[in-house]
Amino acid sequence: MTGLTGQAWPELVAGRPAVLYPQASAPDVPALLGDGWSQQDDLDGWAQPNPDWSAVLDARRLRIARLGDLRFDGELPIGWEWRRAARTHRGVLQITGPFTHPGEFAAAVCDKALHLLVAPLTFTADTW
Repeated sequence: MTGLTGQAWPELVAGRPAVLYPQASAPDVPALLGDGWSQQDDLDGWAQPNPDWSAVLDARRLRIARLGDLRFDGELPIGWEWRRAARTHRGVLQITGPFTHPGEFAAAVCDKALHLLVAPLTFTADTW
């Protein structure tokens, strides 16, 4: 995993483009079921893009919003594999939970403590 302690980082999760938000860095990304987030074992709840959310990728800058309210805006160190998966899936999987750095992510997965949400993804003209 490529994340830095306390910062969001991109990953490919089972071939899907994802952004992982450590709980400590994501106070503006509440993992509340009312915002459309689902628990990791609720596949039906998070497998499809949530229409209340949107994401735009502009080169390496990703913006994610819920009902127009910007929830994430930052540059990510994404490579061509992540971009290709993003074009294929047309969505970005967001994951948050009780981890603060990549080394704690596996334990959160095993504890089934993650919250997930897929935001539909669009691209600016210069993104590839």
